[in-house]
Amino acid sequence: AIVRNPKVFLFDEPLSNLDAQLRNQMRGELALMRKRVEKNMVYVTHDQVEAMTLADRIVVMHQGIVQQQGSPEDLYQRPANLFVAGFIGAPPMNFLEATVVSRDGELILMVGETQVPVPPSQRAVVSTYAGKRVILGLRPSAIQRGEAPAHAATLALDVELSEYIGAHSVLITRLGSTRVIVEVNTEGRVRAEGRQTFWFDPERLHLFDPQSQNALRQLQ
Repeated sequence: AIVRNPKVFLFDEPLSNLDAQLRNQMRGELALMRKRVEKNMVYVTHDQVEAMTLADRIVVMHQGIVQQQGSPEDLYQRPANLFVAGFIGAPPMNFLEATVVSRDGELILMVGETQVPVPPSQRAVVSTYAGKRVILGLRPSAIQRGEAPAHAATLALDVELSEYIGAHSVLITRLGSTRVIVEVNTEGRVRAEGRQTFWFDPERLHLFDPQSQNALRQLQ
C-alpha cells in the first residue's frame, strides 16, 4: 500500500496482536512514517494511548455514536461526558458522587463527609444544582501528597495498595466505599500504610450531570 502511493491510509488496529515492547516500538515507527509520507491516515483502535500519541484529531465512538471529537488535548482536558472522561487517560479518571450544598453564600461539594469548594470557573453552572447530586471527576495525576496550598481541597484516603513504577507510583485508595486511584511522582516506593492526607486544586476537577452524563459546562 505504501509503494502504491495512495491518498489515504486506513489502519484497523494494526498493532493489536503485538507484544507490549514491540507495540510501543511500532507506534513510534508509525508516527515517524506519517511525517515522512505526508499522507492522511484514518486509524481505528481501542487503545487510547495509541490514539493520544498518534492522532492530530480523535473521534471517540461508543455503541456507534460519536461522543466527542477534537485534539488529544481537548479530549483530555475538556471531556464532553462521563464516557470520554473515563476512556481518555491512564490511569482512568476517578468518579465520586457529590451533593451541591449552599452555605453562607458559598457553594460546597459534599463527598460523604468531605467538603470540596466549588471553583470560581464552575460556580455559575453549579449554582443551578444546589441541593442536587453531581458526579465529581478527578484525574489520578491531579491528586498530590505533601503540604497543601491554602486554596486546595484535602482528601483523607485509606491507602490499600502501592504500585511502584519507577518515576511514579500508582496508589489504590478508598474514600469511604469508593475506590480512588492516585498517581504521584516519587523516587521510591510509597508505603501502603493506612489513612493519608492528599490534596488537589479544585480548578482541576470535572463535574458531570448524573442523568445526562454530560459535563456541566455543556449545560451552560
